[in-house]
Amino acid sequence: MIFNMPVYAGWTPAERISDEATVYHPRIASNGDYLHVVYSVDTGGDDLVYYTRSTDTGQSWSDPYLMVDTSEASGAIFPIVRTNGDSALALWRNYYNIGNNRNLSFRRSLDNGQTWQPVTYILSSNNYEFQKHAFCVSGRKIFVIFSHYDGDLIYEFVKSANGGQTWSEPVELFRAYQSGWIDMVCRGDTIHFIWSGNYALHDSWETFYTRSINAGETWSENLLLTEPDTIGSQHPSLSINESGNLAVCWTDGKYSPNPWNGDLFVRYSYDSGVNWTEEEQITFTHWARVPRILWKGDSIHVTWEDGRYGISDPLYMLSPNNGFDWEQEQLIDNDPDESDYPDIALTDSCKHVVWTDFRDYDQGRGVYYTRGEPEVSIEEDIPEDYEIELTAYPNPFNSTTSISYSNLEGGDIEIYDIMGRLVKKLHTGGGKEGEVNWDATDASGENVSSGIYFARARSKDNCTTEKLIYLK
Repeated sequence: MIFNMPVYAGWTPAERISDEATVYHPRIASNGDYLHVVYSVDTGGDDLVYYTRSTDTGQSWSDPYLMVDTSEASGAIFPIVRTNGDSALALWRNYYNIGNNRNLSFRRSLDNGQTWQPVTYILSSNNYEFQKHAFCVSGRKIFVIFSHYDGDLIYEFVKSANGGQTWSEPVELFRAYQSGWIDMVCRGDTIHFIWSGNYALHDSWETFYTRSINAGETWSENLLLTEPDTIGSQHPSLSINESGNLAVCWTDGKYSPNPWNGDLFVRYSYDSGVNWTEEEQITFTHWARVPRILWKGDSIHVTWEDGRYGISDPLYMLSPNNGFDWEQEQLIDNDPDESDYPDIALTDSCKHVVWTDFRDYDQGRGVYYTRGEPEVSIEEDIPEDYEIELTAYPNPFNSTTSISYSNLEGGDIEIYDIMGRLVKKLHTGGGKEGEVNWDATDASGENVSSGIYFARARSKDNCTTEKLIYLK
């Protein structure tokens, strides 16, 4: 079957930003107008990590910079880049030339990637059989979680309190049977961590969540985020916005004829990981995999690789209102060669996506970049006197919230859940201004579950929505 999905007009033509061949796993981060990209290169014998940056929101790119000290290391894979103010921080898995030694390598730039400090190794032991690693940054604190085999699969935690100059000794967090993708984010001393895998051979492969609220001193029990089934979930990605709200996105093949592809699902937390909304499916063609999610302000952005056309392409989707609605999927590049492992970053004006592509056979597989620029639209101004206004207090609430309205000119206020289902109608009595109470019950009078809801009011000419957060 042939699908017809045109490339979204707001994306710039794909541009190759790497010189090397056989490139994989690019990652991108942003700070102001600066963009930072790291990626691995298979040279045919050694794996190396390279870095490139843009100082002008992707208009131009620097020459690739080799991040690895090749006199000491012959293998460097799975790099991750983060930003913190003018600092760019990179972490990757390292193999030494001498013996079968392994470590996690760290480099820091204090000037937005113009110069880099020497490579340091964050673990005192070099004999780890690594599986996965992730890190996040909060001020001068850097938190790292990695998994490795030592008879069992072990997840360990290590941190630096001084920007990566010195590191603590690893602390074991928990043990599992198998490990898939992992991700982590942090705000202040609160760290959020997700991982995919299982605890025993016959357990389904699922996604779990744990957190620490004291900079890694203690951790919560692992919480199962996905519904157990015979297919399981893969490739979880985690994001946190400025308010500390969390969004996790993953692939699940439970509705797909091919379990290695599937659909994207999301869950949200509005109280720092204590409570989570119900699982929500956001794609339906059964060919999505490897999502990356990013939440900034009220907008949630997801990019992923999609095989619906017979070969992988990078796609993108936006929720402009905290996951309440999702806009139509956008095919951001339609080259006939395979595209893998997209990642996304945001600047004030644009979206930025990188991925690997094999379109240039002479140069080999490279890192490609596109920029999603804002649409220009003309909207009819609604006079201020006619705009509907909704406010709720208290919000968040744990029993009842009062919703005040003005310029409504009659009609009801409707309460919707995060999946867009109508929960209840609140009758206003036909007045232009007033107040109604919602006691966190549905149309049947049953108490609703904790999570995010939306109060929506409509008039003839316009509509407005107010987000409500209910915490039991």
